[in-house]
This record gives sequence, C-alpha cells and structure tokens, in this order.
Amino acid sequence: HPLTTRELSRPLTPADAAYVIYTSGTTGRPKGVTVRHEGVVNLIHWRQSVFPITPGDRVLQKTTISFDPAMPEFFWPLAVGATVRCIRDGGEKDPEYLAGILEHESVGFIELVPTVLQAMLDAGADPDRFTVKHLSIGGEVFPLSLARTLSDSGIHVWNTYGPTEATVDITGYKIVQGELVDATVVPIGSPVANTTVRVLDSWLRPVPTGVIGELYLGGAQLADGYIGRHDL
Repeated sequence: HPLTTRELSRPLTPADAAYVIYTSGTTGRPKGVTVRHEGVVNLIHWRQSVFPITPGDRVLQKTTISFDPAMPEFFWPLAVGATVRCIRDGGEKDPEYLAGILEHESVGFIELVPTVLQAMLDAGADPDRFTVKHLSIGGEVFPLSLARTLSDSGIHVWNTYGPTEATVDITGYKIVQGELVDATVVPIGSPVANTTVRVLDSWLRPVPTGVIGELYLGGAQLADGYIGRHDL
C-alpha cells in the first residue's frame, strides 16, 4: 500500500531517491543508479517546455519499466493530465503495429530508438502520414540519413542523449529542416534546463573547440551515485 506519513522516518525531499535503475552491465557487473525525485521533476518540466502536451494528448508507453525511458512515459503525461497509452504485450517489436498507432491515434509524443523507427519505415510506414506531434530519438546514435528524412515530415523531432546516470535525457537537439545538409553527424545538442555538460581533459580542464575530451555532467538531473558502490 502507499506509504503513510507515520511510516516515514522523516518527510520526503527532492533529494531523496525516486527509484534505482541498473546499467547495462558492460563491465560484467551492472551498477544500481540512484535517481532523485528532483531529477525526474526537472526532466518533466524540460520535456513539457520543448514537447508541450495537453490533457487531450496521449503519450505512448512502450518501454519496459527496467529501462529508464519508461519513467517519463508514465510520470510526465500524468503530471499534466494527459493519457498514458499502453501498447499491447510485445507491440514494441512490431513495426507495423507501432506505425498504425502513429498514423491513426493522434499521439502527442513518442520516444523511439533509431533501429525501431527505421524498421517501421522499412515496413512501409510513411512519416508524412504520422499524426504524432513530437518525436524524440534516443538510446542509439541517430543516423544522419534518417534525421534528414524526418526533417521534411513536419513532426517536431529531437535527438536526445543521456546515460543511465543522468535521469534519461541530459542534452537535446531539435532537428530543423536544412540544418543538416552539410553535417557529418547529428549533434547531441545542448544541456537540458538546470544541468551542465562539459568536455574536459584528463586533468579536468576544459578542452578547446575541436579537441577530444571526456563528457562530464552536472546539475539537477545527475543521479545520486551507485547504490552500494560509493567508491565509484
């Protein structure tokens, strides 16, 4: 049952943990990332500012809850009074089924990985028939050819980036028709509201433009460390 005030040792704060979600385990040992309430709230506010949805809209919920993009699919529409549109079991693997939803159900927002979107197009889907308002691409590198195809569709398309440690999105780039003509990659964009992104060298100094460095993140959406792994 929902926690009562009496069951809490103290009132909840924005800095408290909202959930723990695990990394993919590429090192052989998945790490539990502690995500704070303020990170989720900040993400919802940022998304609403760039992908404004209304109580009459639907947000497609098609991500397993063990993958962090599922969090805004649930919390964001409920926070603004919109509808969470859950897909059928296994529907996330059916390109024709997903395309049918985007063509006929006036979905306000959907987030897709590029391979799923490409599979939809390969199955005959036409972005010009999509009724979806906002489309966020994330989870993988956004192919330039696919971005150029979508830039002509009239859909508001963003390329978003963020590791598990950054509460889903930490940067965003709006795809604008004509801007990618001479591009070699699709940019990951600028930091979302109340966050910072810096490229530093091995001495933690900012690198000059064009010099390779490591990406360092900060701000409201940065997670609160790894559970049980304070050394990291």
